[in-house]
Amino acid sequence: MCYAAPSRQWIVTFGEIKGTNTFDLPGIGPFGEIRGINTFDLPGIGPFKEIRGTNTFDLPGIGPFGEIKGTNTFEMSGIGPFREIRGINTFDLPGIGPFKEIRGKNTFDFPNIDLFGEIKGTNTFEMSGIGPFGEIRASRMQSEDSPKG
Repeated sequence: MCYAAPSRQWIVTFGEIKGTNTFDLPGIGPFGEIRGINTFDLPGIGPFKEIRGTNTFDLPGIGPFGEIKGTNTFEMSGIGPFREIRGINTFDLPGIGPFKEIRGKNTFDFPNIDLFGEIKGTNTFEMSGIGPFGEIRASRMQSEDSPKG
């Protein structure tokens, strides 16, 4: 369940939203709680769910087992009819969970997220370590996936 309180919006013929919407989400679902203020700058959401602009999410905590603290900024040039995300997403995660600590900044370049949730593009992770069972010690890791034709 999601509680949203938009501060300003214009709804037109095709359900487009123009302006800046601020959503206060005290909780989402029984197992993945989101607490804090989420601010979405959506100049336009058209009939195909295109999103253009910069979205800033302030997530002080997500869930009892996977806590996320910090500010996440999503810059999206478009979300198409198949939920394709184009643009650059920057996640600043100073800490995730008591068991899998992630410290640093993660930058995700998603030219496409297809119907099956596959992510294609370049992911750059800058981390100090992950968890007691799968330790990753590196200042920078990069993964590149070529889009499938």
